[in-house]
Amino acid sequence: MVDYINNVPVAQSDFEYLNSKGLLAFVSVLSDFGQAARYHNLDVIVGRQVQTNDPDAAWQRLETEILLARKDFMDEIEKNPASNRIRIEINNEVVSRLERLARAIARLYTIGGIGSEAKRYLVYIGCFLHLTDAGLGTKKYELSGRAP
Repeated sequence: MVDYINNVPVAQSDFEYLNSKGLLAFVSVLSDFGQAARYHNLDVIVGRQVQTNDPDAAWQRLETEILLARKDFMDEIEKNPASNRIRIEINNEVVSRLERLARAIARLYTIGGIGSEAKRYLVYIGCFLHLTDAGLGTKKYELSGRAP
């Protein structure tokens, strides 16, 4: 792993991203949302012990964090509160973060020396391997999860 980080220019950036608090918080929100969102309100209503805080509120906090990080979004909200562009851009940012995670994992698997075992999974992760920073959040995916 140390050789990978020292010898591959993008590896340090990927490693920092994979270990960042921001990514951990992002994945935690996605995990909680995926595990509890569908049944959270039902669990509350029927009195079941709720595993997580309100996943909808956590998702809204995530969207708000993205919104507040972009001054152009705040300006557009003031000028045109009904604009759909902001929702699209927030969705693109979420996709961008997921793609960056997938790209870092794909690089680690294929370049990072995990071994020939990783090559078996290249068909699943190959579309992320060569994504550029500028390309993050711009691809359109089919329901199968693959880029067309």
